[in-house]
Parts: sequence; C-alpha cells; structure tokens
Amino acid sequence: MLLIARFTIFASLAVIALRGEDLEGPSLCEALLHLGDFTEKSVTIRGEIVTGREVFYLQDPSCKVGPKTGEYVWPPNLWLTPPNARASLSENRKYDRASFDHFWAEFDIAKAKSRSIQVVATVTGTIRTRKDLGAVRAGDGQWLTNGFGHQNMFPAEMVLESISNWIIRPTKPSAIGQSSGE
Repeated sequence: MLLIARFTIFASLAVIALRGEDLEGPSLCEALLHLGDFTEKSVTIRGEIVTGREVFYLQDPSCKVGPKTGEYVWPPNLWLTPPNARASLSENRKYDRASFDHFWAEFDIAKAKSRSIQVVATVTGTIRTRKDLGAVRAGDGQWLTNGFGHQNMFPAEMVLESISNWIIRPTKPSAIGQSSGE
C-alpha cells in the first residue's frame, strides 16, 4: 500500500514538475521560439531529458513546434552539452560538479533497474545558436542542417552549468533482475 502511494505521489510530481510553474525562466518553447532573446545568456528551463547512445537533449512534450529558418521547421528540442565537453566552451565557466555527479549516479542506478526511464529535470546553462543557422534541401529532397548535436539537427545547444530537481522513473516494467519463472 505504501509503495502504491509513493508511486502515485511520484507520478503526480513528475507531471506537475514538467510544467515548470515554479520557475522564473522561460519554457523550452519560449526559449526556442525566441532564441535571439536567450542566446549567450544563462537560462534555467525545466523539461524532459532524453539521453541515449548518440543523443542528449531537452524536450517538452507540450512544445509542438520549433523555430523556423526559411521553409525548415526545427524540432522543438534543445541539445545539452556537458560543461567539460569542449575545452573552448568550459574555460572560465563555473559549473556545479556535485550536481552532475549526483545526477549521473542516480541515473545509472535507475538505468540498471529498468531499460526504459523518463528523466524530468531543471537544467541551467548558457544557450548558444549560430548566426547563420539554416537548412538546405539536398538533391534527394533531404534537409541538410547546420545545427547542434547528433546530425546537426538541433537549433541550439545549452552548455550546462547545473542539473537539479530531477525525477527519474521507469516508463515501463522491466524484467531486469526478475526471475523468468522457468
């Protein structure tokens, strides 16, 4: 009974927390649709962190449309760059190393327990984009972009300074560590 109550409270907090009602910073949509207002500024945004083999970005399922350059509409996601990923970006930048260490420790534990997890967190960092951000159509009709992250498909990046107030939960049942019954 206690476990069910904790899960219900946990799930409710995840939904409330994603809205970002307690933040004074912009929503992810606002930051992306008004990149010029937030570029090279330290900003705090709450959203869902998506991480995988080649991706590390912030999304908000309620944000349906990203910025537009010409005919191309960018995905409404923000690439996340760890503070130590590029020496030229991290020089003279202060970041909360303890928050990253604590976050990744909890992330690794959750990932070991369940193959599929959802991470909602508050991230703070400097937003960067390109002055010449754009996309062109190749001869085969595919878009070629000059954004950030995996396949240059993100309209901007955030060089992270801290991660806080995270909620990490499994998104579907996992058989890891469970007997198959055979």
